[in-house]
Amino acid sequence: MPKIISDIRNKILTSAKVQLKEKGYAGLSLRGVAEDCAIAVGTTYNYFNSKEELVNAIITSDWEEAMKDLDQADPETEDLEEAFRNIYQAIYNFYENYGGISILRRHQSVRIDLLDKHYDDFAKDLTKRLKSIVRKYGIHESESFLRLIAETTITSASHDIDEYDYAELIHRILTASYEK
Repeated sequence: MPKIISDIRNKILTSAKVQLKEKGYAGLSLRGVAEDCAIAVGTTYNYFNSKEELVNAIITSDWEEAMKDLDQADPETEDLEEAFRNIYQAIYNFYENYGGISILRRHQSVRIDLLDKHYDDFAKDLTKRLKSIVRKYGIHESESFLRLIAETTITSASHDIDEYDYAELIHRILTASYEK
């Protein structure tokens, strides 16, 4: 009779995330994850067809967790700059989970594929969230303008720009567009 392991997908993701942080992309293996989870290698392939697919699932899961933190922020107690500092901090923490992306940088071609694959989705997701946030402050901007702010946010957080400098820049951009 086959053994039944509850929530095996999450166990695989958790093990893989630890290995990714400790060993980097090159050191991560589905065999190592299977050994750590005490399952057959074939079982990991039931959930993830490749190491790249597994890492993509980790990245997506971490992004969703970072966005959940944003969704739980209380906009009533924040001013606009504080709201943007919170956005910045959530994205900064997301990138810090990957050692400032150095975990993925060890394999440059893989890093480009993995991060570029997610970048557009992340920017679109953040653009939607920014739209709802700025509207709470009575600001109505175009989708393309907010996309630019989303991309500025992701770039600033992933390159360790000071969060107060970032928030002030965004505040100036948003308020300048209404001073015309």
